Amino acid sequence: VTLDDLEPGMQYVAEVVSQAGPYEVVSQKAVGYTYPLSPSSLKVTSGENSSVLVAQWMPPAGGRDAYLISLYENGESTALRQLTTSGDSTNITLAGLTAGSRYRVEVQTV
Repeated sequence: VTLDDLEPGMQYVAEVVSQAGPYEVVSQKAVGYTYPLSPSSLKVTSGENSSVLVAQWMPPAGGRDAYLISLYENGESTALRQLTTSGDSTNITLAGLTAGSRYRVEVQTV
């Protein structure tokens, strides 16, 4: 059985029900999740001083539990910081950065 048109980032429960006449028994139950969609329109701007960046994004359709924000120094493959914020958030302030340095910010849904 294929289930189509499910909402991204949501939990679903599928049950197999055996039926004989008026009697029903749930014989199998499975829990699964659809993958959440990615946020869009990520924009990173300077904050109120030179050691702050503000990241803003548009939330994707569907459900999500949280966002994982990764901060990289320019050219590095290992994150300098990783922060988690609620699934309702659409921005985060990154403080304590080195003025004049280049950074890369990634935002993922989880």
